[in-house]
Amino acid sequence: MELENLLASWDVPQDIIKNFTDNGITIETLKDLSPLYLKELCPHIGYRIKLTDQIQNFLDSLADTKSMASSDLSELSQAVHQKDILKLLDSNESTHREPQNNSLEEILDTSSFLNEQYQRPPLPEFDIRTLLQTSAHGCSVLNYYQQFKHLNSKKRNFLVDILVKHIYTYIVNK
Repeated sequence: MELENLLASWDVPQDIIKNFTDNGITIETLKDLSPLYLKELCPHIGYRIKLTDQIQNFLDSLADTKSMASSDLSELSQAVHQKDILKLLDSNESTHREPQNNSLEEILDTSSFLNEQYQRPPLPEFDIRTLLQTSAHGCSVLNYYQQFKHLNSKKRNFLVDILVKHIYTYIVNK
């Protein structure tokens, strides 16, 4: 079902989509699709040329996503490790103020102290168009939106990934 949606989003005619499904082609087997197989599945030369480009772009985007995910994972584990070390150092060096009794003034004083200690600065404003134009996936999101005036689930996921990565990078750097 996923392959049918993908092919339909590429404006592939239904008879060619049926050829793919009848022959058991899935998203996972797209990478193994040779030009000879593609010629059997898509006898129309014009569609075949477009389909070859679309499949290559799709496989490239999958490879980029996988490489970004693995590098993000290693960066995340490194950042978590550094954060744990900093917490340990902070807990050994700092003395925690606790109120001697439960008077309202002391509780308020402690809560304001904690708020000052752990308040993060707000995220700076950024131009989402510029952010999208500076990444390969972002450009594909913009192009898709300009063409269809909506985003499919794949493009929405790319958009969310780009935004989360931008915010995460800002937080880690600050």
